Amino acid sequence: MTILITGVSTSIGLPTATLLLEHGHRGFGTVRKLSDAEHLSQHPAFSALKMDVTDRESIRSAIATIKASNVPLHAVINNAGVAISGPLETLAEEDYRWQLEVNVFGVMAVCQESLPLLHAAREAGETNVKIINVSSVSGHLSNPFTSMYSASKFALRAITDGMRRELLPFGIDVVSISP
Repeated sequence: MTILITGVSTSIGLPTATLLLEHGHRGFGTVRKLSDAEHLSQHPAFSALKMDVTDRESIRSAIATIKASNVPLHAVINNAGVAISGPLETLAEEDYRWQLEVNVFGVMAVCQESLPLLHAAREAGETNVKIINVSSVSGHLSNPFTSMYSASKFALRAITDGMRRELLPFGIDVVSISP
C-alpha cells in the first residue's frame, strides 16, 4: 500500500511512518522542512514532501509528486496538527485562528486535493482505500485551557463523520482516531 502521512517530523507521525515502512508499505510523508525527514528518508520506500497544510499550492505540489510516481495512493493519514493552550480569556486571536487553520481547514484541503487519487485507486480496483484523520480525546471532552484545541478536534470528528457517509458509496473509508 502507498500511504500519504502529513506531519511526520515528530510525535505521532514519525513512529507511524516508521511502523508502516517496517511493515512493507510505501510512504510519502510531509514536513515543513525537508531536514525534519532525514531519518525516514534513509528508507528506500519513503519519500519526503515539503508541504504546509495551510498552503493550498504546497498541497497541490505534493499531490502532483505522488501522482507523478505512478503508484496508486491507498490511504491518507491526516496527522499534522497543532495544540495551543491557554485561557480563553487571554488566548491570542492569531493563535486560535492558526489552530483551526491547521487542525480543521488544513485537513479539509489535504482531503480535497488527495481524493482524486483515492478515487482513481478505487476505480482501478484497489481495495482498502481510506482517509484516517488523527483527532484526539480532546475532541470528545473539552478541558480548561485547551478549549480551542478541543473545538478544532470536535470539528474534525464532525467533518470525518460527514465525509465517511459521503464517500461510503465510492468504497473509500473515512475514519477518525482519537489518541
